[in-house]
Amino acid sequence: MADWRHEQAQKYAPEDAADPYARTRSLRAEAALRALASFVETLPDDDKTLRLRTLLSIEEGGGKLLLTPEGFDLLSRFGMSTSAQMEHGPTDAQCRNVLARLDGCEGRERAAEKRDTT
Repeated sequence: MADWRHEQAQKYAPEDAADPYARTRSLRAEAALRALASFVETLPDDDKTLRLRTLLSIEEGGGKLLLTPEGFDLLSRFGMSTSAQMEHGPTDAQCRNVLARLDGCEGRERAAEKRDTT
C-alpha cells in the first residue's frame, strides 16, 4: 500500500493549484505506512496484535493483506494528517490503534457478508 500511496503523490506537482498539499500528505502517508509495516514485522511472535484476524488473513491472501473498501480507505489515509504525525513517524500506540481499527472495519464487512449469505 505504501507503493500505491507513493504513486498517488507523484500525480501531484508541488505547485498544483487545486491542492498544493496533496503531494505532501501522500508522501507523509507513504512514510507512515512503511513505518507501520516495519512495526508489524518487528513484533514478537507472541504479541497479541499479531492475533488480529485481519493480520491472520495475510497468509490466506498469499502474503498480501486483503482489504475491504472501508479497510483500504482507513489504511490508505494513515499518517496523512499533520496532527497524527510525530517527528520520527507514528508511535507504537498509533500503529496498534490503526491496526485495531482496521480489524474492526474488516470484521464489520465479514459480519455483513455472513448476514447476506444466510
